[in-house]
Amino acid sequence: MRSSLSFKDFIVFITGCTGAGKSDLGVEIAKQFNGEIINADSMQIYKGLDIVTNKITEEEMCGIPHHLMSFYSPDKMEYHVHTFRESAIRIINEIWARNHLPIVVGGTAYYMEALLYQNHLIETSSQQLGWFCFLRLQFITLFLDDVQSKLSNMDSDEAYEMLLQVDPESAAQVHRNNTYRVKRALEIFMTSGKRKSEWLKDQQTQNENIGVNIRFSKSLVISLDANVKVLDNRINARVGKMLNLGLREELEAFYDQYHDILPAKYGVLQSIGLKEFLPYLQLNKTEQLTIKGENLLQNGCEEIKVHTRQYARRQRKYIRKLIRRASEDKKPPILLLDTSDDFYGQAVPMAIKSVETFLSGNELSLDEGIPLAEFLLESPTYYDYQVEANRIFTCDLCKLEIHGYQMYQNHLNGKKHKSKLKTLRTSDPDDLAC
Repeated sequence: MRSSLSFKDFIVFITGCTGAGKSDLGVEIAKQFNGEIINADSMQIYKGLDIVTNKITEEEMCGIPHHLMSFYSPDKMEYHVHTFRESAIRIINEIWARNHLPIVVGGTAYYMEALLYQNHLIETSSQQLGWFCFLRLQFITLFLDDVQSKLSNMDSDEAYEMLLQVDPESAAQVHRNNTYRVKRALEIFMTSGKRKSEWLKDQQTQNENIGVNIRFSKSLVISLDANVKVLDNRINARVGKMLNLGLREELEAFYDQYHDILPAKYGVLQSIGLKEFLPYLQLNKTEQLTIKGENLLQNGCEEIKVHTRQYARRQRKYIRKLIRRASEDKKPPILLLDTSDDFYGQAVPMAIKSVETFLSGNELSLDEGIPLAEFLLESPTYYDYQVEANRIFTCDLCKLEIHGYQMYQNHLNGKKHKSKLKTLRTSDPDDLAC
């Protein structure tokens, strides 16, 4: 450990896609530089489901403190990114007070951005209303509680219909079944009187004019990536490891305890690795031991692999957003590392060398191991990219709502859609829905 160094004001962020080695790299850097790790995975904050959410084990932690992990009850509503930000900032200051190095590790994009950048979250809490005088504080609290109560009593369809009325542009950016994001957009409108879509446009204008401010001036971002085939193989192997560690038993125990709240799609209930097994978990104990139960268990395993691979591909695009957020003069150094080959022999030593250079105040050489460099050449603005990536498209022919332009194009070119289109053309060529 480099105990003679002063770590005050220095912070390292490790991000990247699932299977790239974020947790392992975080521990290796922490071992070298008196580090403490802050979890930035939105599913790993919850108690339980350690195997499903792929939490680092006590043995793998090697004695390194890990903060904001396994502390939030899964039967509570989703943990807000604002709450994460405030908790993480407090912990970072406590780590600095011990002259240790804070290392933020996780693949949840909005958690990372909330901590890395200062002025991009839309505030709707009492912090936003803090300019009111003390005598009105009680009224504000009651008002916010009333908003939360109204939203909590709405089902997903009611909430989405209201969003269509008050902010159709935001409604076009979110699937109706994503209850948390739908109600979050309504909360923004109800507490601020301003549509979420208007906030985002104003924010984009501000970002283009003055750039986004880095919260901590001495920040280093390390983004991990790997060859797609390598990632796929790691993800597939991970599911087998999960089964050996007791995935089946963990899922059954969780379902027995929390099955009453499973229909409400929030928090850890959105985690990849739980919803895929609901058909199996909804069987009685005897049926779970039958061939049908075994088949449903295996189907769940295959679905985890597919959904995790899809999620990893979405995470790979996050670096575009991260880089576009700040202007050139305000952007932190971003080290992109390929972990496809010899993780401990190549990637880890390179990362440690870069962190040591960063802590010494010298300029980093960032021209090695950059598998995502082509993303820097993309021309669309961040806002335009975000709009197209999040827009909801409707295929009336297939009765589907599809998230994202590329996914919609894939659907239109798919066998299922083309088959229905061919059938429709044959039966009624004047009635083409898509």
